[in-house]
Amino acid sequence: MFVGSVNESLLELVEVNGIYLKQDYSHDERPVFRHEQYDIYMYYFVVSNNEEPKGFWVIGPDTSGTDLHLRVSSDAELPELITGQWEVKPVESSWAPLKWFKAACIKETFVACSSGRIVIGGLNPRNKKYLNRLGSYELTETTYQLRPVYRHTERDDTYLYFYNGMWLIGSEVGQGAGYMFVVDNAFRPEFIIHSWVVPFVRQFTIDSGVRVVCEGQESPNNRPSCTGDNECSGRGRCIPTGAKLYLCDCQPGYHGQDCDEEISCGPLPEVTNGRAGPSTGQSLFDVSLYKCREGYLPSQTLAAVCQLDGHWSDRTPCKPNYFRVTPMAP
Repeated sequence: MFVGSVNESLLELVEVNGIYLKQDYSHDERPVFRHEQYDIYMYYFVVSNNEEPKGFWVIGPDTSGTDLHLRVSSDAELPELITGQWEVKPVESSWAPLKWFKAACIKETFVACSSGRIVIGGLNPRNKKYLNRLGSYELTETTYQLRPVYRHTERDDTYLYFYNGMWLIGSEVGQGAGYMFVVDNAFRPEFIIHSWVVPFVRQFTIDSGVRVVCEGQESPNNRPSCTGDNECSGRGRCIPTGAKLYLCDCQPGYHGQDCDEEISCGPLPEVTNGRAGPSTGQSLFDVSLYKCREGYLPSQTLAAVCQLDGHWSDRTPCKPNYFRVTPMAP
């Protein structure tokens, strides 16, 4: 059972993505599934609360029905039969709808790429040392940690494989170190949603331009090669992959396969012992101010900036003023 995908805007929940293995016991007459790496469970749970019983499929750290991460109202016999919309509950927040999240049997045809080849491209030119590790990879007959292993079509010493929560490009399958990697539990590499990490001048750097696409298949990840000015919505650079496909290197402020989505940080999250103030907006580089409540003081400027990753910058906490009480300006 593959479950995904919680995106990077919910960092504390990203680990729920991945493969869940069926256990030899059940809960409320439905099978229980456990995450391949973590003590995270997906199971069916009936809630009564002195009302008409209501069934949910839930994901949480145990099968007690408390401290849940995700839920969906459904009486489906199996998770892959769920048709409702999942809800997510980040820490100290209420339940909210979660788009693009599903559970599916890994043997199902939801795995889009059946050509046996993938293409990796979009690496930042400054990381040219690793450009020869990109290109076309073919499926091997080997699997590792429940995932397929791919070998570079022109380099017998380069593989793409999964290892302990990461997809790596390396010289030996099963090694925890490689040329570049991405922390992502995707069942197949073309479903990776997080940013790759590449060595750069004795340190690691995040390269958000790297993409994995399925070679020669008709799917949302596959587009014709760069043929005109319409690709990337005029908001990015079209990069041919050499396999009749292309990738988009988006301008700051935009993302998506065709740079058709504007980066938005959404409303400023609630500030403990503070309240939101004026804001210039919710797009890239917009600034949102906030104020501390009476009896609390800031240690720095009270402002947050919408960043490239779609998150507000860290907010300075409002700390108690133990020496005097300063009323907050109206």
